[in-house]
Amino acid sequence: MMAPGVHSEKDRILSALDAVLKDPPTDRVEMFVGRRSGGYARCARSRIHQSAEESGVSVSVRAALGRKVGVAFTNSLTTDGLGRALNQAVDAARVSPEAEYLGPPVEPWNAPEGVVDGETASFGAGDRAEALSSVFELAEAEAQTVAGVFGTWVEERAAANTSGLRAFSARTLAETSLIAEGEREGNYTPSGYAHGIAPRAVELDLAGLAGRAVRRCAQSVSPRTLEPGEYTVLLEPPCVAEVLEWMSFIGLGAQAHLDGRGFMSGRSGEKITGPRFSLWDDAGDPDGLPLPFDAEGTPASRFSLIDQGVANGPVMDSVQGARAGSASTGHAVSLDPSIECLPRHMFMPPGDVPLDELPSKIERGVWVTRFHYVNGLLHPPTVLMTGMTRDGTYWVEDGEIRYPLYNLRFTQGMLEAFGNIRALSRERERIGASWEGGTICVVPAMLIDDFHITGGMPAAAGM
Repeated sequence: MMAPGVHSEKDRILSALDAVLKDPPTDRVEMFVGRRSGGYARCARSRIHQSAEESGVSVSVRAALGRKVGVAFTNSLTTDGLGRALNQAVDAARVSPEAEYLGPPVEPWNAPEGVVDGETASFGAGDRAEALSSVFELAEAEAQTVAGVFGTWVEERAAANTSGLRAFSARTLAETSLIAEGEREGNYTPSGYAHGIAPRAVELDLAGLAGRAVRRCAQSVSPRTLEPGEYTVLLEPPCVAEVLEWMSFIGLGAQAHLDGRGFMSGRSGEKITGPRFSLWDDAGDPDGLPLPFDAEGTPASRFSLIDQGVANGPVMDSVQGARAGSASTGHAVSLDPSIECLPRHMFMPPGDVPLDELPSKIERGVWVTRFHYVNGLLHPPTVLMTGMTRDGTYWVEDGEIRYPLYNLRFTQGMLEAFGNIRALSRERERIGASWEGGTICVVPAMLIDDFHITGGMPAAAGM
C-alpha cells in the first residue's frame, strides 16, 4: 500500500535530479538522495518527555573529470541547490589528483519502488502516545516504570547518473526500544530490555515487547556477583547483532580487507571460525527491511561473507571493486570514495533448537539479554572485543535461572567464540536501527561455550 504523497515525492525528487543532469558540466555525474520524515516519542519513568516530528533530506553528488573525482553534499532539492552542489563537486575534481581506482557508473535498470504502509506513514504524536500508554499501564501493574523510544518513519531514496540511471524506492518503518525499571536497590536498579523494528506499525507488538522487558526486570531483583572465568553463555539476539555490527565496521568491508587490517585479509577460502557460523548480507530480503539499491544505484543482492566458518570475502562498492579487479557487490554507503563500504543487512541461519529450550542445554552458565558499551577495536584480526552486559543477566543451573547477576564485563575474541557455538535458536529476530544507513541484523540466539567473563561491577551496577 502506497501512502498519500509518496508518488508525488518520487516525481519531485527525480524531476529535480533530471533538471540538473540534463545539461551537466561533465559527462560523468552521479547523485544520491536520502529523504526521511516521521516522528518519535521518548519516555522516562513512564512519562513522555519528548515528542517530535522530523523531515530531512541529504543529497550527495559525485563528478568526474577524466580520472579526477570530486564530491559535494547539500540538503537542498531545489534546482539552484543541486546545481551549486554539482558545481562544487566539479570544482573539487579539478583540483584533485587522478584517482588510482575508479569503477564504472551504474547502468539503467528497473528498481523496485518498495512498499509503504499508509497507516504507519500517517502516524502522528497522538498515535504514538496512545500506543505507549498501554506499555506504561503494563509496567505499572508490576510496580515498574518504562524508559525508551517509539518512532515511525517514511524513508525514500533515489539514485541518478549521466548514464541514464533513475532509481527510486520508499519504505516505512516502526521501531521501539524499551527498558523496564524496578525499585532502586542501593547502587543497583533492576531492569529488563526489549527491542523491535518492523515495516509496519501494526507488526510491532508493543505489548509483547513491553511484557518481555517487564519479565526480565522482575527476574533481575537482588543480583549476585560472579567470579571472572570461562563460562557457557546464552546470548540473546541483541547481543549477537551488536557483535555483527562491530564486525561489519572493522573487517567486512573491502577497504579493511585490501589494506590488510581486516580479519579476513589474505584469508579468503580459509576457515576462520567454527562450522556453525555462517553470515551473509542481503539488502533485498524482505525479512531484513529491504533497500533495493545502494548509494551508487547498484542493485542489492545476496552476498556470502562467511560460510560454515570459511571466509568468502568482503563487500565492495565500485571503487573498491576496481581496486580488487572485481565488481561492486552493491554495498556503497556513500558516493564519497573515502567512506568504507559496509554490509548493512546481515543474516545468520536459524538453528534447530527452540529458543525456550536453549537454557535446558546449560548445566552452569550465564544468560545475557544484551551488551552495552562494546569496544570492537581492541584487536581487529581476532575480532577481540570488550563490553558490558545490561538489562537482564542471569545465572543458570540445570537449565533454570537461579538468580540475577550484576552487570559483567567480557573480553573475548569473537572468531574464537563463534568457533565454540554449541547451538543456535530456531527462531530469529530482526534487530537494528531505522536511521538511514543503520545496520539491520536477522539473527538467532546463540549458546557458546568457554566465553571469557573478565569482571563484574556491583559497585556501579546501576549504570
